[in-house]
Amino acid sequence: MPDEDLDYDQPEFWMRQAAGDLALAQNEVKGGIWEHRLFHAQQAVEKALKGILVARSLQYPRTHAIEVLIDALRRGGVDVPDEAEDAKSFTKYEALTRYPVNFAPMGMAVSEEHCEVAAETAAAVLEWAKAEIAR
Repeated sequence: MPDEDLDYDQPEFWMRQAAGDLALAQNEVKGGIWEHRLFHAQQAVEKALKGILVARSLQYPRTHAIEVLIDALRRGGVDVPDEAEDAKSFTKYEALTRYPVNFAPMGMAVSEEHCEVAAETAAAVLEWAKAEIAR
């Protein structure tokens, strides 16, 4: 889809993108490359939070940092649930999972179970975001 067809000013755009990333985060990965699921969990949360900001006519920062987006929501008067707070740790997945790295020195255990928890958290954030946008 050409950039001119994208409407970043519509929360539905952001939620559509977030839903696509969530589907990838929930997808079972053959061969144990779990990092991709973590990346998509982070992306789903990031886009859902930006969708709420757009729905509230709040400026969204050009960042991948979940904590910065949550701060912007709070400054805009949005009550942020625990699920979104839990997703703050996802910020590290945005950069670390894009390239082949050894996660062990960073204290990250990347496993199927880790990915399941991340996908569940992302799903909860998307459900909350849908409800916020519908308000």
